[in-house]
Amino acid sequence: MRVLHRGAGRLAAAWVGLWGCGRGPVRRLSPQARIVAGGMVLAACLLAPTSGSGVALLAVAAGGWIAVCGLPWRVLRAIVVVGAAALLPVVLLAGVAAGGGVARWAGAVSSLAVTGELLLRGLAATVVAASTAAVLRMTDLRAGLAALPVPGVVAAITLQIVHQTGALLEETGRVAAAVTVRASGRGRMRLLVSLPGVWLPRLLARAERVADAMEVRGVGEPGPAQAGVRPAALADGAALLVLAALVALAGALRWGWDR
Repeated sequence: MRVLHRGAGRLAAAWVGLWGCGRGPVRRLSPQARIVAGGMVLAACLLAPTSGSGVALLAVAAGGWIAVCGLPWRVLRAIVVVGAAALLPVVLLAGVAAGGGVARWAGAVSSLAVTGELLLRGLAATVVAASTAAVLRMTDLRAGLAALPVPGVVAAITLQIVHQTGALLEETGRVAAAVTVRASGRGRMRLLVSLPGVWLPRLLARAERVADAMEVRGVGEPGPAQAGVRPAALADGAALLVLAALVALAGALRWGWDR
């Protein structure tokens, strides 16, 4: 339980500290341009094939976005460590499964290739999303969603998900701390088994309070435009044009341009 307490506390602190921690030149763009640009880089990473040129494009897209967003090294290192830890058991299991001949080796290599592709795309998507969050403060995210043609309900739900994720991580840490202090040995095991019966109702109660607050504030109803929305600038258009070319190149590689 102490491990759960410390882990939840660190995750909550990391989640809160991630937003707005980047210091790259992308912060000079308008909030809506940062959001769209992050989505375009993500699309390029997902479209790029696993051929040599596709992997190179994926690496350039993800690495370049990390650089221009100024994602802190500690965050990038944590993502790489988690990804490596996820791949190591698959590599070991593939080696064990391949111990019975050439056919089994071929099957293991094929399975490992698929897993490697999923891991590669997952890592790229994770670092791109983290880099985008690093150049968006909560106020920037709200202003960017208000400037984009996003339905009010979708924008409000997105903001609530971002906000409530940190709150839920903190809640998990508090519950784990209470269990650690009030029980030991077998008592902790009994509390651990009964934890869903305590934790889930608290989450449901929090969700109901958030829904009531959103209803009282008129979320989803038409209202005046939010103030403080920053208009698009020439730099926004230039950056999005470059990223559109990147997405087009990734699509061309996927659909046979390099074959």
